[in-house]
Amino acid sequence: MSESRPIRDTPANRRQLALIAKSTLLRRRQKLTALLEYLASETMAGRDAQLTQRKIATDVFGIADAVETQLGVTVRTAASRLRTALQEYYRIQAAPDEILIAMPPRRFHIEAAPPPSKAASPLETDTQDLSHELPKKQISQNDIVGQLGINLVEKLCLDLGFLWHPTGLEAGIDGYIEIRLETGQVTNCIIQVQSKATAQPFEAETPTNFEFRCTAKDLDYWLGGNAPVILVRSRPSTNEAYWVSIKDYFQDLTRRKIGKITFDKTTNRFDPDAKSALQKLAMRADGGLYLATQPKQEIIYSNLLRLGPLPEHYFIARTDYRTPAELFARLRELTRPVHGEWVLHSQLLTSFHDLSSRPWTEVTDPGTLEAHRTDEWAQTIDPARQRQFVQLLNSCLKERLFRKGVKFSREAGHYYFRPSQDLTNIDYAYASREHRTSRSVFKGYPKKSDHTQMSYYRHSAFEGRFVQYAGTWFLQITPTYHFTRDGDRLSRYAPDLLSGIKRLENNQAVHGQVVMWAHILTARSLFDTGPEFLDFAALQQFHLDAGLDDDAWIKREDPEKYAALQEHTIDDRQQSLLI
Repeated sequence: MSESRPIRDTPANRRQLALIAKSTLLRRRQKLTALLEYLASETMAGRDAQLTQRKIATDVFGIADAVETQLGVTVRTAASRLRTALQEYYRIQAAPDEILIAMPPRRFHIEAAPPPSKAASPLETDTQDLSHELPKKQISQNDIVGQLGINLVEKLCLDLGFLWHPTGLEAGIDGYIEIRLETGQVTNCIIQVQSKATAQPFEAETPTNFEFRCTAKDLDYWLGGNAPVILVRSRPSTNEAYWVSIKDYFQDLTRRKIGKITFDKTTNRFDPDAKSALQKLAMRADGGLYLATQPKQEIIYSNLLRLGPLPEHYFIARTDYRTPAELFARLRELTRPVHGEWVLHSQLLTSFHDLSSRPWTEVTDPGTLEAHRTDEWAQTIDPARQRQFVQLLNSCLKERLFRKGVKFSREAGHYYFRPSQDLTNIDYAYASREHRTSRSVFKGYPKKSDHTQMSYYRHSAFEGRFVQYAGTWFLQITPTYHFTRDGDRLSRYAPDLLSGIKRLENNQAVHGQVVMWAHILTARSLFDTGPEFLDFAALQQFHLDAGLDDDAWIKREDPEKYAALQEHTIDDRQQSLLI
């Protein structure tokens, strides 16, 4: 890019970034759009020199506790995709007079340059402080050595009469060797090459051999697919290069467990004597080929809301009341409001409330009061005690949600938004993963024959179930809907209405509801005055080292859904449920 330099904060540059973000290449790729916005903002603020892989992983992808290699794979892969998307935008969609936006190789800042037709004139000189000393481009010595190693591999391949095809990727395979016969015929038989160069002495080097240690992630990647892969370890300053066939070397499971390669400086030398062995290693063109997928970290968003710290103790006391209804009635006589964070079983009252204070001393026998540690009960393996623990958690959850306008339906077995007093629509505003949004959580639908009368009301709802995994308790959130005929009584058409809306909703809509309910459960208003025995952390996320490019399946989701829907007859009433 001619005359390119770190992007400045100007109206023209902001308009250009907005054009790129709204393009078909980026508007559905939220992670890349977030990365572009972040890098551009940091560069405009003059903080581009502080952009490291760990900082980007934390600020953009929310990854803070992963090891350095995992951070590197995530950030470098995303950066490579962003560079490719920017290049494709200017190749396919951009107008000739648009400002050129790019991300330089092996760097994390954003650069801008004038359009080709205006390359000779300064960019936005009327709004930029040209006296400001711009940060200088930097390329580390390791980058230089790495490129020298790839150049050495290319030279040696050409010396052997083979062809070299670099990939240009920042992670994974550096290039491919294509076998060329002495007659000049190219064979389409290939070998994948990973180059590892150094300017220092090799590890454990002696006059006859040296070692190289592979990471488990690298080995998993190199051993994937059925194409042959060689590792070339080189020292460009002395024109030394050595190679080993990864899949042949690690056929021995003991070697793979150790992850160490011992290079023989004679037999593993990358020189003309290696030509015959490389030709035998290369795949036949008619043998079929599949390659290992590029490393890609995927974040899986679950519907598990982790339970926060619980009260240190819970209390047990004997009571003369046999049923919850009797106990509730007596408590209403003693105090208002009545809190329901307790369970009654065989005339034993169990609660997180301190039962040594009023009104509990009026309904229990103080001489039988016992206090126990909650953490011991939470980790019990006794099924009966575990069920009682979940019953107490459920009673606390009901009370917490009731104060937020959400009621539990015993008939339907789920939680749902209570109607407004005048049965008008209710919208709930919350923060999604990308921005502030809102959702209609209570809405009335008029009859088609008479718009002055309501056919039914739709309430946002969820089924909540406490589950324990690896000693940690979670609330499992399963979004659903509650349908009533008057805001209170269940609609006779509820099963059909629920079936209709479930067929129409996609994954993103369901995930949005999970995020909404998580927000409701974790948010605490300044006006909340009741006891809070339950606390929730963020939704559980899982970081995977393998995944699918979103574009590979999103493009097919709508046609498949459309085809599936053709099997059903959807009337206007069902269609309106999504509105």
